[in-house]
Amino acid sequence: MVLRFYIVPSVPDPLRGGETRTPKYFVSTDGISYACMDYGMHPVFLVAANIDGATHATIAANSDVTSVPENISIPVGGNLSEVRAALSGWSIPSSWVTYAMTYKVILKYIAVFFQIAQRLHGMYGLEVFPPGVTLQTTLGSLTQPQRDALTAVAASFDWDVSAATGSWTVQQLLKHMADQWNARLFIAGINMSD
Repeated sequence: MVLRFYIVPSVPDPLRGGETRTPKYFVSTDGISYACMDYGMHPVFLVAANIDGATHATIAANSDVTSVPENISIPVGGNLSEVRAALSGWSIPSSWVTYAMTYKVILKYIAVFFQIAQRLHGMYGLEVFPPGVTLQTTLGSLTQPQRDALTAVAASFDWDVSAATGSWTVQQLLKHMADQWNARLFIAGINMSD
């Protein structure tokens, strides 16, 4: 068994009558040992799974799965455009990813973005990306309640977003917020901090 990471869509949880969501391909009865984190109300999960090679191949073969390389300590290198495209496809900020970054650093940022979305959902019942809002939407295009909620979420983490202007995109704001996570640890089967 190897610890692997995936980004997958959410589906209604059949074990709870569809009232909650679960990560697609990781239903609790399939025998896979995994931990997951949702992207708030956005229908996406980050999954860490102890998995064998055959099961990994089966899951990774699905077109709606983003599979992270087994060795997360290697840099993105020549896969930069593919990594950025995959993240953007899930509405995960990606323009900040560079050739030299390791997958481990990228996974930590993804986890922080997901924590921000969870906090927005928990505090206000809001989604980061309601209809009409994308990574490229400017903050000035959001409603005042949406901007206020994002500012309150930042404050709840003790982060400063006073530098944000109406011309910033949602992607820029999320990255600015995530940068303030700093040295806090993220453990997902392994220490996600570098």
